[in-house]
Amino acid sequence: MKMTNKKKILILVGMFALLVVTAVLNYTIAANANKNKEGDIVASGNYFTNWRSERMTTRNTEIAYLDTIIANESPEYSDARAAAMEQKLKLIGIMELEVNLEYLIKAAGYDEVAVSIGSTSDNVNVIVKTDEELTKAQVANIYTIIFEETGVAPDYVRIIPI
Repeated sequence: MKMTNKKKILILVGMFALLVVTAVLNYTIAANANKNKEGDIVASGNYFTNWRSERMTTRNTEIAYLDTIIANESPEYSDARAAAMEQKLKLIGIMELEVNLEYLIKAAGYDEVAVSIGSTSDNVNVIVKTDEELTKAQVANIYTIIFEETGVAPDYVRIIPI
């Protein structure tokens, strides 16, 4: 059974729409889970656990979308397949690096850490749980860990204590 280009485009658009719907539902559910009956915002669960869960859900959706493109064996989509495979490998590398950085920063003495690396930029965001303001030495230590693992200059690293 041969698929026409129109059908292929409709399938890809449908997958993209599914990705958008998933993101909106994830945001809506998370927002509603953080409100009590009076509508006040309340803490629910651990911020870092929720953040990692949302990150994993988003990444799994992105990988599924890329897998759909990669699975298209039509010769006219060879460039799209190659680009999707390249993006998927980059995304997997970023995921591994984020987890490694989180473990290394935790090993430096922080209870909770979340790291986000940009897929289209050199930006690295580090969210650190701390009871008091970070000292210059602590910030320098985090910058050093990031630089040694990624080569990203401190100008592109943002450390956010919460």
